[in-house]
This record gives sequence, structure tokens and C-alpha cells, in this order.
Amino acid sequence: MDGALYGVLVEIGNAFFLSNDWGEKSEEIICVVQEKLLLEYDDAHALVYGLRQRLVRASSEEWPSDAITRKCSKDMKAEHVEALAKYWGKERDRLCRAFVEKTCVVTPRYCGVGWRVDVATKQQPGSQEEATAIVQLKAKNCKGVRSDIRFEMNKASLLSFNSELDKLNQSLEELKS
Repeated sequence: MDGALYGVLVEIGNAFFLSNDWGEKSEEIICVVQEKLLLEYDDAHALVYGLRQRLVRASSEEWPSDAITRKCSKDMKAEHVEALAKYWGKERDRLCRAFVEKTCVVTPRYCGVGWRVDVATKQQPGSQEEATAIVQLKAKNCKGVRSDIRFEMNKASLLSFNSELDKLNQSLEELKS
């Protein structure tokens, strides 16, 4: 898990769930994204907007941690899921452990418990090519079924919610079936 990306997600989580006021926080968050990920304004804005939309859709009448974890499993990439699950893990355990466990019995899904993401880079010594991150998600769903999900990505795919999302969703569906 890239530390800069995790920091960005923490900023976004704080802004949305603590202040619940994107009007004042959006520019500040975009600046954080630009600083930590070295993106152009449009790219940073698009990333923030995409994450914001997913957080908005995930949060409503449900507990934030439960809603985020469930929604991320469907709509977000593995490293974003892991970061948010890690960020909200302690709060979920403290506030709604029983609620999550009860819900998971009815609707099996990834709930963040027992998740670990291993990230390694693969790059030839002296090569000018961008390093490839090898991401392995070791997860256990709420019924105790384990699954290993592995894929590779570069910087471009890190900012995309497409190809890796498809792989993650396919693995999740196979696990549920």
C-alpha cells in the first residue's frame, strides 16, 4: 500500500466523515493529492471526485465503516479498499461489531477483518521503465472463507478504477458463488 495514497485517503475520510462539508474541503484535499501524488490539477480533481462519489454513495443511513467496506468491495480497487478498511477498522470494531457480524451472516461479503495487502515492486536494475507493483490481497470473508487475489499495476492503473476493479469483482463473485 503506497503511503502517499493512504495519506490521501485519510484526508478524504476525515473531510467527509468529520466535517461532512465538501464545499470547504475540496480544494484542500486536491492540494494534498497533488502534493503527495504529483498530479496535474485535472487529474487530482478527477481522483478526488471519483473517491468522493464512492464515499457519498457508500454513506447514508448505515454505519460509515460498514457502508464503506461493503461499497468498496463492489466499486473500488483493492488498495483503496484496504486503506479504508484499515482506517475504519478500529472504529467499526468499537461502534458496530455486532451489527457487522449479524449482517454478514445474511449477506456474505468482505468486511475488512483479516485483510492484508502485500505490495512489492518489480523493476530491472538500471531500467528506466516504471516499476510494476505486485499487489496480493489476502482476505477472509465474513463466513470465514479465505481468498487470495493477486494482480499487477503501474502508476496509470493505480489511478484507474477499471481493469483491476474487474479482476477484484470477478474474484469476489467467485468467492460468493
